[in-house]
Amino acid sequence: MPTFSTIGIILLVLGVVIFAYQGLSAFLGMGASDEFVYENVSLADILDEGSLSWIDSISSPSIQSIAETLINMSIAVWMLGGALLCFLIHAFRGTKHIK
Repeated sequence: MPTFSTIGIILLVLGVVIFAYQGLSAFLGMGASDEFVYENVSLADILDEGSLSWIDSISSPSIQSIAETLINMSIAVWMLGGALLCFLIHAFRGTKHIK
């Protein structure tokens, strides 16, 4: 199996597993109440605040807001986006079997 499709499949499975884990933990965290609280795990949750201080030094407000959006995006979305990128790279650069 080609490299990019293998990486894409791995990222796709990891993204689905992370989504399922977060959904299951929110469902089990409900207990006897009716409050379903789904919490995303993002890069901002994992990284130290000191390593994210470079975002405040960006001079352009629009680029700064884009960087904050990307840092606060769910890791599962990053995995699924990476899988899509790997599948697209494989589609255009993979070996073509034309008969």
